[in-house]
Amino acid sequence: MSAAIVVDTMIASAWLGVRGTARRTRWEPLLVKSIWVLPFTVVAEMRFGAEVAGWGARRRGVLDRLVASSKVMPPLVEVTDAYVDLRTWCVHNGHGLGAKDHEADRWAAAVALAAKLPLASEDTIFDGVAQLKRADPAT
Repeated sequence: MSAAIVVDTMIASAWLGVRGTARRTRWEPLLVKSIWVLPFTVVAEMRFGAEVAGWGARRRGVLDRLVASSKVMPPLVEVTDAYVDLRTWCVHNGHGLGAKDHEADRWAAAVALAAKLPLASEDTIFDGVAQLKRADPAT
C-alpha cells in the first residue's frame, strides 16, 4: 500500500505547470507512489493563485484533477488542536513559524502533525520544529 504524505503549496504547485521543474523532478520519485494529503489551505492558496492569474480552462482543469486525486484535509478538531499546540510552541520558543505571515504554513504543519504524516516541503520555515516529520525526496 502507498504511504500518505502531506503536500504543501510549494511542492503541489510544481505539478501545475506545463513544463517539468527541478522541484518536480526532485519530488516525483517519492510522490508518484504516495497518497497526497492536501491541507485545505493548500487548495485555497492554489485556487486563489489561479484566479488572480486568470488561468484558462485547461490550466484550471489540471488543478482540479490534482485536487480530485488527493485527499483534502479540512480543519477537523484534531487539526485545529494541533494548530493551537504548534502555534503555542512556536510563540513560546521564538520560532518563525509562529509569525502572522506563516498562517498557511502552520495549517499545513498542523495537518501533518494531526495525521501523524510527513510533510513534503522545501520551505525552511519548518526547520527546527522537532515534532514535525519531514518527507525526504531522496527516499
